[in-house]
Amino acid sequence: MITFLKIQFIFFLLLISAAVGAFFYWKYDRILPDNPATYYEIFNKAEILDGNEQTAAEVDAKLDKRLAQYQKTWIFLTGTQDPIKLKALFYMNFVRMYGFYGPRELKENSLKEILWGGQYFQCGTFTTFLAMLLDQAGYEFRTVSIGGGAHGYIEVKFDGRWQILDPTTNLWIDKSTEELLTGEKRTEKRFFLKTFYYQNPKGADVLLQIANVFSLMTKMGSGYQPKIDGYNYIDLNTYKY
Repeated sequence: MITFLKIQFIFFLLLISAAVGAFFYWKYDRILPDNPATYYEIFNKAEILDGNEQTAAEVDAKLDKRLAQYQKTWIFLTGTQDPIKLKALFYMNFVRMYGFYGPRELKENSLKEILWGGQYFQCGTFTTFLAMLLDQAGYEFRTVSIGGGAHGYIEVKFDGRWQILDPTTNLWIDKSTEELLTGEKRTEKRFFLKTFYYQNPKGADVLLQIANVFSLMTKMGSGYQPKIDGYNYIDLNTYKY
């Protein structure tokens, strides 16, 4: 016969189970693709890094661990289950969330300088940072400069084809620069860009600048026809990472 005490005990267990389930849902499986809090939570560098990292190998290992923690959410946010793409896009978002677009502060001689030398990055910094992480992870990629040095970003080879990853604008385009300039249709995946976030005071001063860069990338091949300055314009052999 079930006593009142047993009923209370069962109810208590159910309550604890529900609380644990709610915690894990809130912490790991919550899917809020349009909410900046999602990105600030996933890419919280204070939780990912301990402040002593100096090599790309160390950063990659900790990013891979973080990706595994938020894999379900990240699959939803990216729209792909391809592990190669998931990792590269996770690295790009980490790089973009790591620094603010703004006045050039860094000498950028090493990964250590990028990690701990300042908060403000420009396209060269974002691109170099991401290139270091991708290179360490074994990706086939190339850096691209366009418009007489107006902007720089990365192309990564996915499924045997070059595709654009721009860590400055946090943008994934499923075509190469050459394909965009010939007018080929593209699919764009726009990730959270904290410069546009109204609660980010550090982004206010450079809002127009980053908006112009974003417009440049999304209009390439239609309203914007830049010249390709060259590929592999960043020589990683000159950096310590």
